Amino acid sequence: MHRFYKHPFKDKEILMGVYKLIFDEKYFYIGSSTDLKKRMDRWESILRSGFYKNQNIKKILPLTCVVEFEIIELVNYPLLAMATENIYLKQEWNNPLLLNQCPDAFGTKGRVYKKTNKKPQPLVKPKGKVVIDFETGIFYYSAKELAVSLQSNPKNINKIISSGKSKRYSYI
Repeated sequence: MHRFYKHPFKDKEILMGVYKLIFDEKYFYIGSSTDLKKRMDRWESILRSGFYKNQNIKKILPLTCVVEFEIIELVNYPLLAMATENIYLKQEWNNPLLLNQCPDAFGTKGRVYKKTNKKPQPLVKPKGKVVIDFETGIFYYSAKELAVSLQSNPKNINKIISSGKSKRYSYI
């Protein structure tokens, strides 16, 4: 890698959202962070050092001349960053230029844990479909949990969300 183009951040600016690493204006990796500047600096360090776990990136990086860090979308809530990343991953999953190894932002494949004396605890993934309220940024573990909070019938909530007609709620 010869060049790493960074997004121009203001001093002490902390932004949350979804980003894209673009390799030679062709291949790309989608990720999210609650501090995009730190994530950008970390990626630059990782790519320059050659210490990365993603096998897809490992294959193309020796032939790459330019890597660009691009912000795709900013969010206001930390959990909304991963939920938004998940939406982009689902849209791009069949694209052969996508370098992500896992189709799910909430998956643990490639996830790095900080070194501690404790064993790393895997992320707990709910059994049902997680629902996000885009208006408030609140996550519900299921349509049933949302229905209880709205004092509504879970079947009606499921129909509305599944139809895609709701702009406020969505399965992730």
